[in-house]
Amino acid sequence: MSEEYCKPYTASQIEAIKQKFRELPTYKNEEYEGGYILPPDMPGIAEAMGMERSAEQFEQYKLYWDRNFGGKVPMGQVVGIIENLHDTVATTLFTASVYDKDGNGFIDAEEFEEHQRIMATHDPRLKLASYNDFVKAADANKDGKVSLEEFKNWINACLQN
Repeated sequence: MSEEYCKPYTASQIEAIKQKFRELPTYKNEEYEGGYILPPDMPGIAEAMGMERSAEQFEQYKLYWDRNFGGKVPMGQVVGIIENLHDTVATTLFTASVYDKDGNGFIDAEEFEEHQRIMATHDPRLKLASYNDFVKAADANKDGKVSLEEFKNWINACLQN
C-alpha cells in the first residue's frame, strides 16, 4: 500500500465520495439511509477513492455485499469503511460487526469463515487460517469463544508479525 493510501480521508474527501456514490448509474435513494448502489458500480467508488483493486478483490467485495446486504451496497457501509480504511484493524472491526450476524458479540465458525476472505482481500498480511487455529490464537480468556475485543487483538497481533 502506498503511504498516500494509508492516510485518513478528510471530511471533504468523504463528501466528494458520497457525491460520486449518488451519481453512479445504479444509485437508488431508498431502503438504506443515504441510498445504495449495486456491485457493478463498485469500481466507480474505488476510483473516486483513488484505490486500485483487482478483479479478485472486487469479486470478494461482491460476495460480501451479496451475503450481508442482498447484493446492495449501502452508502452507510461504504462511508463506514472509508472512514476507517487507513486502519486495517478499524476496518476489520467495522465489517466484523456485520459478520456477527446473531449480535452476540462473538465471532463463531461460520462468521469467521465468511469474514476471513474479505479480511485477506483487504490486507494480504492477514493470512487465511482455520477456525480452530483462530480460536487457539485469539481466545485470550480460554472460554472457547472469540469476542470482538479478542478478535481486534488477534488482528493487531497478525499485523505486527
